[in-house]
Amino acid sequence: MKKINILPMAEKEIDFSKLMAQVRKESGIAVPMLVYFILFAVIFVIGLIKPLLSLPLIGILFILPGIDSSGTIYQNGREVKNNARNRLPLLLLGIFVTLFGICGSISMYDKSIAGFAAKIVLALMIVTIASIIIVRLINLIVLSAAAANRKNSCTCPVPYEHDDYAPDGTNIYKYYYEGECYHFMDHDGSVFAESTGLDNTIMIDPDSPERYYLKSKFGHYGKSLRKLIKKLIIFIVLITSPLWIFMILKYILDLDAHLEYILDLFS
Repeated sequence: MKKINILPMAEKEIDFSKLMAQVRKESGIAVPMLVYFILFAVIFVIGLIKPLLSLPLIGILFILPGIDSSGTIYQNGREVKNNARNRLPLLLLGIFVTLFGICGSISMYDKSIAGFAAKIVLALMIVTIASIIIVRLINLIVLSAAAANRKNSCTCPVPYEHDDYAPDGTNIYKYYYEGECYHFMDHDGSVFAESTGLDNTIMIDPDSPERYYLKSKFGHYGKSLRKLIKKLIIFIVLITSPLWIFMILKYILDLDAHLEYILDLFS
């Protein structure tokens, strides 16, 4: 039975031309720090005069890092690739803040139109956030399952060592199995952080030596899934708190009423 490989695989030879084409494709806009300072100063001045008019500019302040391909992004304490997918939350936040700011600015002249527009923006924001959370949850479930499957099938320990650097500075590692050399890449620095020398051990699948498992590289998916589920539970509890608090109070009040009735019978 052919195994489905969702997680990265090792390669006997890495095609640097494809790698560089991918790097060029993912390259985006680098926003100079001076732009942030100027925008912040403008927001401060306008905020003192007309606070509502500064809200769209605050949204733009969030949009800029959402399109800025320079700098470093951290998620769950890990450095991640600064690509469009990882910048998406900031970009969406900036767009919605900008739209709400525009609605607020319109409200100074026509409150009815502004109110209607704000409801549409709020509905779109809720749908978008819910969609992102659902997609993220499904993605983590799939990756966690793939990592667990990879861990179970990779039962053969072999040493690995640092081999080279890719043209974009990514670390390349190698290991040998039955006389064949296999290479894998460390895009986020997780392998480098775990490495302590040339005697590091990697687990591989003896039936498919290009399938490998490292806890530092694949073990965080399950941890991220658990964190997301915990956050969702806390969020749902907080959102529904008025409902269940009301039900608890109603139960307590009804119970008190029954006790009062029983005491009246015996008095």
